Amino acid sequence: MRYLILIFYFVVLLLRQCSSDKDTFEGNLSLFGAEPFVQVALMTDDDERIFLEADNELPNKLWKENKGRIKIEGKLYDGEWAGQPHPFLKIKDWEWVEQN
Repeated sequence: MRYLILIFYFVVLLLRQCSSDKDTFEGNLSLFGAEPFVQVALMTDDDERIFLEADNELPNKLWKENKGRIKIEGKLYDGEWAGQPHPFLKIKDWEWVEQN
């Protein structure tokens, strides 16, 4: 019985750690740069520019759909764009909040 309780606490701690790796931001999509170095970014209400990244063409797909405000959940990390440090968000989930 003690082992089951110990395993339960371990699983709970593990799940809490995994959920803390997610950040959520809301705003509008914008394009930055010039071809072929265009980057899709999320512009928050505080005028913060967060560049978007995914394992596939998801940022470009979202830009083409661009239905208005979007809420994006993912992992925030420091990256570099055009030789300058900028925040990047590795997309895990997203949803349109307001549609045009």
